[in-house]
Amino acid sequence: MLSESKVRWVRGLLADGLSHRAIQKVTGVSRHTIGKIARRRRPDGEPLDQLQQPEGQAPEPAPRPIRCPECGHQVYPPCRACQIRKALADGQLRQVFRNAHLAEPVGLDLLPEHQDRYERLLARRRRPKPREPDAS
Repeated sequence: MLSESKVRWVRGLLADGLSHRAIQKVTGVSRHTIGKIARRRRPDGEPLDQLQQPEGQAPEPAPRPIRCPECGHQVYPPCRACQIRKALADGQLRQVFRNAHLAEPVGLDLLPEHQDRYERLLARRRRPKPREPDAS
């Protein structure tokens, strides 16, 4: 960890317009650390929230992925894959997929010749399938 005086020294050299490489040679601080100080991502010297946030604005926490307790994948909660697996296991999604071909499309605006063909296809799909005669 850098001392407050060294961080202030680096900030002063940055304010003077020196390059990170020149500051590294003078102070002995790595360019990576100098970059963090320049971007105000280093809490040395001053509190980090005072450096990053303008007055009156609360810091917005960045969402972080967590490990799902059920499937073990890195996800942003809630785990959508686990939700879908549960719905499939409960039979909720099967019913939706089973009746998807019967649902009317929303906002379908077809030309008359295409509308006729569409209605014929829908009628064919809705017709019950003929059963095969028993072999007995």
